[in-house]
Amino acid sequence: MDPNFSSYYPPRASDRWIPKGWSQALDRIYLWIKRGWLFAPASESLSLQSFDLILGALIPGYGYSLVGQRRLGQLMFSGWVVCGLLLVIFLASSFTGYLLIAMTSCHANGVGTLWMQCLKAIKKQKLSLAFQILIPLVCFGVYLVLLYQPALKGFQNTLASPQRIVPLNKSVLINPRVAAFELRRGDFIAFHHAEIRTGNFLLRRGLLTGRVLALPGDRIEFTPHSVSINGQSLRREPSMPTEGKIVLRGKQWFVWPTVQFDGLDPLHFAVVDQTALMGRAYDRWCFFKQNLP
Repeated sequence: MDPNFSSYYPPRASDRWIPKGWSQALDRIYLWIKRGWLFAPASESLSLQSFDLILGALIPGYGYSLVGQRRLGQLMFSGWVVCGLLLVIFLASSFTGYLLIAMTSCHANGVGTLWMQCLKAIKKQKLSLAFQILIPLVCFGVYLVLLYQPALKGFQNTLASPQRIVPLNKSVLINPRVAAFELRRGDFIAFHHAEIRTGNFLLRRGLLTGRVLALPGDRIEFTPHSVSINGQSLRREPSMPTEGKIVLRGKQWFVWPTVQFDGLDPLHFAVVDQTALMGRAYDRWCFFKQNLP
């Protein structure tokens, strides 16, 4: 019995509420998942619809599947996923650029292959060698500049920003979303410093890192033998002054910088205003503990 004419079967919600174009698109996605990931039947005439081209542009490796190279499409998609996971896990490493290029290649190669097959079907002749080289390169450049580089930069600016500590020759991941009121003593943070000129010494505006030793409102006192915060003695850090007192205002933190500059008093950087705070270092990133100084 036809369910469309049976009183037992209610009308489908998609027939009443979902526009016909969206319903067809959802049906195609469902069939694509049901038949097997990255599966698309080969077509010698390559009579593709706009939805096929959109999926080919969005899903890495799907372009290969649309032209009948299913295994290669699966390989490209798997490589894209692996490179993406490694990029996130080792975000503070020096080879993230290579992983980004690998992800872009896995994505752009399938799109380039799809467009070459489309042009070949339109022209009904084999493309020249120049076009076969140029089209994948153009796709690679477009995806790298317009998609992957902005996406990586946005990820770093909002979730995890790698900051390099030059003297220690290492990088740490900073969480830029941490609010100033969440900072506690002992937190390792990154902060901006203004340009400093003392005599012939010039230090341009930049970024420093260090641990929070005192919070807003704390009283700091230096002696030749110790340093105390609100009367509680702490371990002296290298190059700390031997005398003097500092009382922090409402939106100031005392942070002893990791980097020391010869001929420049670290106190120039130690009192950090809220406007200069950049973020707090992750204690762990992707289950790996960061080796913070």
